[in-house]
Amino acid sequence: MKKTIVAFKKHVRGGWQDRDKAYRVNVGAYSYYIRIFAETNVNGDVIEYVMDIGGRKKGCVSLRIPTLISMGDVKTAVLKKISYDPGCSINKDRDFVSGFGTKHMLKSALYFAKELCPNTDIIGFRFMDVSRKLCPDGAAVDLPYFMIALYGKTYYEKYFYAHLQNQIEQQEYQKCIEKLRQTPQNVLDFAKLAESSGMSKEQMEILQQLYPSAKSFLDFFQSIRKTYPDRTCKLLQGWIRRFIVGWVFDGNDLTERTWVIPIDKLVEIEMAEWEVINVQDIDMRIVNQEQSGGQYLGMWDPMD
Repeated sequence: MKKTIVAFKKHVRGGWQDRDKAYRVNVGAYSYYIRIFAETNVNGDVIEYVMDIGGRKKGCVSLRIPTLISMGDVKTAVLKKISYDPGCSINKDRDFVSGFGTKHMLKSALYFAKELCPNTDIIGFRFMDVSRKLCPDGAAVDLPYFMIALYGKTYYEKYFYAHLQNQIEQQEYQKCIEKLRQTPQNVLDFAKLAESSGMSKEQMEILQQLYPSAKSFLDFFQSIRKTYPDRTCKLLQGWIRRFIVGWVFDGNDLTERTWVIPIDKLVEIEMAEWEVINVQDIDMRIVNQEQSGGQYLGMWDPMD
């Protein structure tokens, strides 16, 4: 496995910067197309790499990686897009699975960027957390607020050790998160919580039964997940964002902040097989197809 990785790195760093290059890579359960091309300045110097990871249907992760020439003091690459689709893996006999598959794809993409782009000195990947998933009824979930309610951390914190880029904002964020460890009944009457956050009558009738015995707000939200695993999404929908933004973060919207996934936290992955392929063979399948923007991570799963 190690020889395969070394050979892959050596080949990629062997002088493809002046033209597009594409690879097919097998990584564990899935296979991906990696398409990398370089952007140059007027002197012909490579100033940025653009990397697109995808499968048989569409490109699913897009990254922009600056070189030493262009990065200046901002030594971070940009995570431009994540878009879940069953066809994000090449494998025709195994559809890409929401949840595990999405994490696998993103971890692979970040590792490829770390290892395969020469002449860079990035320390992380920056992004705005506008991630979303879909509930069974088709309504979109604001994932940062659902995850914070259930786990006290966002999806990217939980699985990728992300933190806010601004250190002062990070410190304030941690202070706000501590509010979720307080005993609910001691700081916020349920009727006031329901009214201020806009709970529906159905949500109020069910959730008020769990509120009195909760040892903390995190415990309250976890009791919803454990008691009503198939209805968690519906019971939190519509009001949880207002509660987290308004009460926990004093009106500050996390989706307007810049986050960073530190590169030194990425776990090495093993590429079982790789091969150089013709870029033109995948252009229509990945680059030119209609793509979903933002950060769509698949279906909501309260057990994830």
